[in-house]
Amino acid sequence: PKVPGSRNVQLQLGVDSERSGPWSRQWVRPGALRAGLPGAPPSGRMNKKEVQEFNRQMKQVLLALGMLASGTANTVTCKLAMSRMSVGRHGGEPRSFNHPFVMAGFMFLGEIFCLGAYYLSRLRRRSKSKKRYNASACALPACCDIMATSIMYVGLSLTTASTYQMLRGSVVLFTASFSVLFLKRKQWGFHWIGLFTVFGGTMVVGVSSLVNAPSGGGGDNGIGQLITGDVLVVAAQIFTAVQMVVEERFVSGHDMPALLAVGCEGSYGMLALILLLVVLQFAPNQNGLPIEDSLDAFAQIRNDSKLLMLLLLNSLSIALFNAFGITITKVSSAAYRMVLDSMRTLTVWVIGLAFAGEYFHWLQVCGFVLLAVGTMLYNEGVRLPCSGLYPTDAQREEEKAAQEARRVRPALEENLMSSPRASELRVGDHFTPSLSRWTLHMGGN
Repeated sequence: PKVPGSRNVQLQLGVDSERSGPWSRQWVRPGALRAGLPGAPPSGRMNKKEVQEFNRQMKQVLLALGMLASGTANTVTCKLAMSRMSVGRHGGEPRSFNHPFVMAGFMFLGEIFCLGAYYLSRLRRRSKSKKRYNASACALPACCDIMATSIMYVGLSLTTASTYQMLRGSVVLFTASFSVLFLKRKQWGFHWIGLFTVFGGTMVVGVSSLVNAPSGGGGDNGIGQLITGDVLVVAAQIFTAVQMVVEERFVSGHDMPALLAVGCEGSYGMLALILLLVVLQFAPNQNGLPIEDSLDAFAQIRNDSKLLMLLLLNSLSIALFNAFGITITKVSSAAYRMVLDSMRTLTVWVIGLAFAGEYFHWLQVCGFVLLAVGTMLYNEGVRLPCSGLYPTDAQREEEKAAQEARRVRPALEENLMSSPRASELRVGDHFTPSLSRWTLHMGGN
């Protein structure tokens, strides 16, 4: 009979209910039924700590899958949108959607979605914080983002999605160089090893993209177009590196919540992009056509509902990728987030091989491994067994103090009547440890 007042459920583990042992009838908690983990207590029960640990692990798995899926969707939907054939405003034959600046606008739209997520989280926590932030500090990084994203999208239209995703890892080379020149950062031995490894991986990936390319530049995937696309993707990382350095120099002193900072950058980026699109609409290229024909882009979107769906999915994937990444940094670590970002490159590559007609070559495997290992070495996701390559704790503290002294503080502290929750993620050091656009740490640190 059921024990009065008990929330346990009865589980028949075998046909012989009279026998004792593993085939006897036992009482187990619902949490134990869900877990099904090896090594559970003999009684079939999970204590409170075990249930909490199981839930924490499941949360991390779901967050990792969400970040991986949204990050992969970001690159894949962008490439698919560029490949869509649609009729423009002048009619005629359908042509591919080749409007990188308009696509950058959808990227900024995805970042603006993060503003909604930020305010929803405040409502959910019933936060009454009256601290205000100087959002104008995000304007200059947003301008750098426009150039970086637009050039990268032009490169993506000329090369394969997997090569594009891998070559984006070369940003570490330019960021490290600019941080030494403009931020006076010290590069330790493990930094240089990571940089040389990333440089080697970039060269290998670039060569691998040309190995199976058809000769001549006339085809859609001709070797001339591939070279141009690869060069543009790498060149775009220069603007991304400038953006990171500017963010560290001017933004990080404002200590803005991460989702708010991403949303503000998206808002400023959208405003600046609208002004730029007006200029580009009336600026002719060598053929007498607008450099970026926004009216033609909107006509193509209006004439192809699937193209509109891909662009909106791209915006949504950018918002989700930021949200998942920020949450993962909060519940786990920035190093874990960096490893997942490397896995995104692998999934984009697998999808390209399976569905996009890309060719497999062992050089791409070598290049991917070098890029991933180099990035993890640089960010201390993997440590070499040589203590002389790493600074001591005292040297780290000294370098941190020097960075704080060089950092530009807000000119005006606004209405600091109450401090936000200590667990809220902040925009911190944008350069280390993970070299993502918004590198995060806990606000209480």
